Amino acid sequence: MSDVEIRRNEIIELLYTYKKYSIDDFAKRFGVSRRTINYDIVYLMDFYEIDTKPGPHGEISLIDRRPNSHTAYLKPIEIEWLRRKYNEAETEEDRMAAHSILRRFSL
Repeated sequence: MSDVEIRRNEIIELLYTYKKYSIDDFAKRFGVSRRTINYDIVYLMDFYEIDTKPGPHGEISLIDRRPNSHTAYLKPIEIEWLRRKYNEAETEEDRMAAHSILRRFSL
């Protein structure tokens, strides 16, 4: 797993843990620029419902639509695997199944 993938997985885990995090805090924690964190967030928005607040301390949070904390969700590595399967699917039925799982279990 690349450094970028590890950082993005940790970003999601931190958002699940702390609910809100600032761009500056992420940048300091990972030793990268605010721009890098912004790129990570834009990428992660393809897989998660993420809310961002503009401003000098730009707050980031997950939009949690789960009815309770016991609802299953996919981890980033599982999402990546399903995305690969979607792209490699030989039939439209397989592609639709992967897409359906991603939509149902990803935030």
